[in-house]
Amino acid sequence: MALVASAALASCGDGQDETSATAATSDDAEIVVRQYFAAFARGDAPAACALMTKVAQRGMQQLPPGERADSCEQATKELRRDALVASRPQIQDLRISGDTATARVTSKDPPYDSGVVLHRDDGGWKIAFPLAVVSRLEGPPGIRPHDDEPHEGE
Repeated sequence: MALVASAALASCGDGQDETSATAATSDDAEIVVRQYFAAFARGDAPAACALMTKVAQRGMQQLPPGERADSCEQATKELRRDALVASRPQIQDLRISGDTATARVTSKDPPYDSGVVLHRDDGGWKIAFPLAVVSRLEGPPGIRPHDDEPHEGE
């Protein structure tokens, strides 16, 4: 199993599983990450994409040649089809600096360790960089939001 940059995984299991149009306007960055992971796990591509900035939505479409998607929703559906869903992702070390936030997301089942970047605008926090997904396919490791933090096992 490998991490492939582009989407997310996960079911939060903490009651934050419902994502709605108002979720994209949350003032709590951690809640936005949890709602995004829950939407991805449910296969709710419109809700997952609504929690991303426009730039991140375009980034989602950058799948490998031959698999490129016409929309964020289509790309999210493609990535979800090939993803392993984490049972209980943990959001750690949330750091906020002005209108940017970073956090580390980890899971033991399946093993996962990646960063998330968020941006705050007038509507609240949104995912600013597509997250990594645990895939059945081989690929590069996830991103690190903080250079001073090793991946688990390092």
